[in-house]
Amino acid sequence: MERIEVRLLGQLLVRRSDGSVVAPDEWRTTRTTDLLRLLALDAGQPVATHVVIDRLWPNVASERGRASLRTAASQLRKVLRADCLERRAGALVLHGAWVDTQAYDGLVTRLDAARRAGEHAEVVALAQQAEALYRGDVDAPDASGDWLHEVRDRLRRTRCRALLDASNAAACLGWMRDSLDLARQAVELEESEEAARALMRAYAGMGEVPKAMQVFDRLRTDLAEQLGVDPSPQTRALHLQLLTGTAAAATAPRRLVGHEESVNAMVAAITSGLDSGEGSLVWLRGEPGSGRDSVVEAACATMGLSVHNMNHDPLWVKEAAPGEPWDMPAADVIVMPAARDVPRHARVVLRSLMERHGGVLVVPVRRTSPTEQVGGERVATGTLVDVGPLTGEDFDELARQVLQGEPTARLVQRLRAASAGLSGTACRVARRWLGEGRIVWTEDGLDLVAGRGLAELHLPAQVRRLLRPLSPTATDVVHLVALAGDEVASEEISAVIERLHGFPVPASELERLVDLGLLVRGVHGYRLKERRACDDLVGWLRPGARQRIHQVIAELVTLSPPRRVRHLIGAGRHRLACEVGCAEIAQAQARGDDDAVQELVEAMLELPASLQPRSLLRDTQSLQRSERSAR
Repeated sequence: MERIEVRLLGQLLVRRSDGSVVAPDEWRTTRTTDLLRLLALDAGQPVATHVVIDRLWPNVASERGRASLRTAASQLRKVLRADCLERRAGALVLHGAWVDTQAYDGLVTRLDAARRAGEHAEVVALAQQAEALYRGDVDAPDASGDWLHEVRDRLRRTRCRALLDASNAAACLGWMRDSLDLARQAVELEESEEAARALMRAYAGMGEVPKAMQVFDRLRTDLAEQLGVDPSPQTRALHLQLLTGTAAAATAPRRLVGHEESVNAMVAAITSGLDSGEGSLVWLRGEPGSGRDSVVEAACATMGLSVHNMNHDPLWVKEAAPGEPWDMPAADVIVMPAARDVPRHARVVLRSLMERHGGVLVVPVRRTSPTEQVGGERVATGTLVDVGPLTGEDFDELARQVLQGEPTARLVQRLRAASAGLSGTACRVARRWLGEGRIVWTEDGLDLVAGRGLAELHLPAQVRRLLRPLSPTATDVVHLVALAGDEVASEEISAVIERLHGFPVPASELERLVDLGLLVRGVHGYRLKERRACDDLVGWLRPGARQRIHQVIAELVTLSPPRRVRHLIGAGRHRLACEVGCAEIAQAQARGDDDAVQELVEAMLELPASLQPRSLLRDTQSLQRSERSAR
């Protein structure tokens, strides 16, 4: 770690250049910490001496103020164990320091530039990065004076503005779940009309218009009770648009992802049947959940035709009095009940129905042929349209649509595995996960967490609330367990903390973290109670601190070979990770452990491409061939 790290957002946390964290009792006086805060806000820039004295010692004589400043500066150098303060022409400069407020302001500045350039995806990404830094409001004790409260209020306003900009940008992209989460956070910070409108638009984009109306009703009541006024014309106009269903769509109409060829084939089959004037049969072949119904509906919508789906409405004929003939539904296209296969005698019945209807009958089946063998000749009995599973970018786009946000690669992979790539099944699974609260917003995008019933928790705020009362040592314990990603023995935790801080962590500190609900004891050690907190805790760490903890974990914690390789990569020790991974792959191949080889190959694929050995590519190709042959 090459620089001092100063965290002003949330509880003050300072990490020296050697990686150790400054304990609260090392500061001695409040003025020493205030001097650090004041200089850190403008780190690298001179702060006039008279400004420092006016803010920290406003009610003392000039000479006494200068003496107090010299004492506080000397104490600050002693605590930080570095000559990081420089006197420059009647001013003080804090140099060699990374400060989270400066990093946050830099991200917000880039966000504003991206907003003005219309780069919506960049706006959302920068907002998520900024939120990972914002552990909480600046800790502003009353003893510090009004200047620190002003800094806290400015950053709160900046954060609210960034969240609203990102919510609007996400809505423009059609990422309505991201838009909703960002708007909710903005409303928590500031109950303004603009924030309420963003929340109303997000709810409406999610199809939850009643909730959008509740937001308006609550806003109108609050304005009437507190200010005696009505909502602004802009808010009332949006309310009217939602009432009448005339609100402008944030994005273009969605296409049926990945089934364009099937839709085109269905359009051609329907057109051919209608043009003949005698009707036709269309065999719609695909697995249940592959999106067969959606293909028919999209084709009929393209042609402006009516469709009656008997899988949704089993009453497929009109009721008639005894003795009267039954009539087919008055629709251009009828979708028959889905079946695994259609035997020969059933096809005769279908042809009879088709002749009575005079239109197009679509028969969803899992397996069939559009022809049958009759007297040695193949006689056509219908048109075949296939609907297969989605692959590659098509499935990724479907995930974005159904989740209404940008998912992580891990979430897409889990969704593909749970649905076998079938679009309809993927939509049902994703909606079930959403209803269970298992889809959460992280810095990297929407992600899947274990457990149920977590939807009511607001993770970033929850993490900030839990971290606020922790000591620096306890904070590093939580970060260590989050980075380890699995249970860590108490002895290993103590060894890592001793390497980082110079003293082992007391057992009472671990028990306190268990009592607070941050950690739980497992069979082999301690792990995070809320697994979904890992991404936020890891994302909050500065890259230098994260690499240092990764390296100590790789050296001192008992790990499986793939996990050790990943920690070495996280520590920036790429060549060592390559050497360890290659050696472990050779041992796994010698004992015929293909599963271990696959795990190691997946871990080493995280290396930069220039450092991946050629043998790794051969192992990857070999594993792919083995998987194909197994299927």
